[in-house]
Amino acid sequence: MKKINLKDILTSKDDADYEVKAQVIKKLILGLFKTVDDHIEIEIILDDQRLIIEVEDNISKNDLEDLATLIPDEPSVAFLRSKLIAIQENTLVKTLNRYKEDNMKKGSEFLDQTWFKLYSPEEIKDPLRDIYGAKWIDYNLQLKSGNIISDPDNLYGLWAMSADMMIESLNKESFKHYGDHLFIVAPLPDELYFFDRKELIGPRYAVKNKLDFKNPDDIRILFDLLITIKKKELEKELKKERDNFWDRKDNDSKINAQLIYNERSAKEYRTSKIIFFLLGILIGVVIGKLM
Repeated sequence: MKKINLKDILTSKDDADYEVKAQVIKKLILGLFKTVDDHIEIEIILDDQRLIIEVEDNISKNDLEDLATLIPDEPSVAFLRSKLIAIQENTLVKTLNRYKEDNMKKGSEFLDQTWFKLYSPEEIKDPLRDIYGAKWIDYNLQLKSGNIISDPDNLYGLWAMSADMMIESLNKESFKHYGDHLFIVAPLPDELYFFDRKELIGPRYAVKNKLDFKNPDDIRILFDLLITIKKKELEKELKKERDNFWDRKDNDSKINAQLIYNERSAKEYRTSKIIFFLLGILIGVVIGKLM
């Protein structure tokens, strides 16, 4: 397998090297690399050829920041930058290994959340996907032999979204890039996943349900699920507020505190109902425009 040193292509203006650099920074962000001796190796695919990109201490954090400008609109780029600045290691290789150690976690840590993945049963042609090396995957074919979907090249991993990001992704632009079908998935407990506070990226997921945005019944299933998730989040916040409230009160003021708490709880309940109502309207309007 051909090996290329990242230092040798950093200043290149060649279109092929541009794609190499874009794939390299994306894989660094996701922790998808391994350490060999005193350097880091990143495996990518370019024109159906597998390449090994070597990252050594002959480049700096600033070089990586310049590399990250290739995909400036990605939230994960800002995530990488902030983490690299915070990590106090004396070499780039040590810094990247520390970054990976801090942000790659077992799937068991994410099983208490619901995760969503947009997909298309038909191949998508999109330049944005080409830059990231995100090839179309026939998930329906994979699901014929079980309920697990995976990255067949074992290179880039699969993306899944939180409920908040799922709501943000209910638009035609997201459907264009990723597809208008939806998996509800769960990470596998012993696999490693990268979490940038919005997306979860890992090698495999278990599929719990499949939805089609062209099917009104499936839209209702998604709507009810999102409402349930947001309700649990609000209840958790209310419990936290209640616990903090009682911690601030001494035993002599419990009666007055109870009255204040009851009034606050009623207000929170009314607010939550309004939130659910508005969320329902928002999703209904968005879905209506997409149909």
